[in-house]
Amino acid sequence: MKKLFLILAVFFLFVHYLSAQNSTTLAQLKYDDAEQAFKRNDFTTCLSKLAEVEEILGQVNPKTLYLKVKARWGYLGKLDLYASRSNYQYVSALQDDCNSYLQKFEIKGLEEKYKDVYKIAESLKASYPTSESRFNELVADREEKERAEAARLQEIRRKEQEAKAAEAERLRAIKYKEEQAELERLKEIQRKKEEAEAKQRREEAEAQERSRQLQEEQRRANELRAKEQQRLINDQSTALIFETPSMTHSIFGISIYSLNRRKFKSYFTARMGFLSLQEIKAIGAPYVPTANSNYVYKGFAISYGMTFPLISPVYGYAGVGASTERLIFEYTNSSDRSKVWGNGLNTQGKVLEDGYAADVDAGIVILPFKYLSAKIGVSWTPYRTYFDGATQAQKDLFQTTQIVFGLGFTFGGANNENWWNRQN
Repeated sequence: MKKLFLILAVFFLFVHYLSAQNSTTLAQLKYDDAEQAFKRNDFTTCLSKLAEVEEILGQVNPKTLYLKVKARWGYLGKLDLYASRSNYQYVSALQDDCNSYLQKFEIKGLEEKYKDVYKIAESLKASYPTSESRFNELVADREEKERAEAARLQEIRRKEQEAKAAEAERLRAIKYKEEQAELERLKEIQRKKEEAEAKQRREEAEAQERSRQLQEEQRRANELRAKEQQRLINDQSTALIFETPSMTHSIFGISIYSLNRRKFKSYFTARMGFLSLQEIKAIGAPYVPTANSNYVYKGFAISYGMTFPLISPVYGYAGVGASTERLIFEYTNSSDRSKVWGNGLNTQGKVLEDGYAADVDAGIVILPFKYLSAKIGVSWTPYRTYFDGATQAQKDLFQTTQIVFGLGFTFGGANNENWWNRQN
């Protein structure tokens, strides 16, 4: 029961650590997206990403607030501000952010950014109205000018129409006076107009033909891209494999393999294991198990490396890793304790050693059927060191070689008919 409780405690601590790490990493990624959007003057996206960062972190910090002030200032410069009374919200929001930064973040090391925010706040006061009533007055002035301009343009159009009417009347008078000459002239004009219209129709037909050709080329290009994307999907697979105990070791782990028919990819493995009796005995006296003793070996290891295609559907993998280890002996019989320690020392009868090890992994991954994957390989520990619990003396100990195998699932191209029907 104690062993089970300890294993569960370690597992939940590990899950909590991963969750906190993921939240911080996600916030940093969102902030990086906001910075990139700001650099390309996409201020709307920048502000949206910063809002997501603050939601993830649950607070506002100097870095996010400074970038928000810069983005709002840039957005204000691009905005047709007085086109609508509702645009005052952008001025007000920038004022609030500047005041918040100047009040909260007068911090050593941020002098330049503080000065930058101060300059923006002063420029905002000098260039834009500081109250909503004044802002609405400026919007009303602009609307009045636009109405006056519209009336002026309407008057110009009216005069143009009157001038056209007058010109038409003049032409009718000329027609009455010079009927024959005007008739011939109009016929010539009509002929040229028809020629121009015919030319325009030819040009439009040619433009339509060019457009049709471009659309056909685009369609072919899209088909080629779709085929290439399907080929890449067929080439790419992911295997999720669970390691199971071997004959000599109790090893439990999970591995994620990224596989490609043509390229080197990567894999990641995490495992826990229990040392075999033969390797426990290899440490030597006085740490020798007896009938009245318990020993537990606990190890957690991670490894990372590359995968590479061999002969479809077989892939090889090789990588390196590291592990932490703990070895506990508990002697439940007093005579056994005296044999080990003598004179009744360490009456609890426990020997505790902590160690570290370096690992080398190699093996193969096989995809024999759809949705199924298997692995077999070797995990070699060329170096292992322990620190004696009693003397804290360092001991470089035994090497080990472990055979590992497991079964799992595949995702992606390996589950597609085209993947099995194609040759490498």
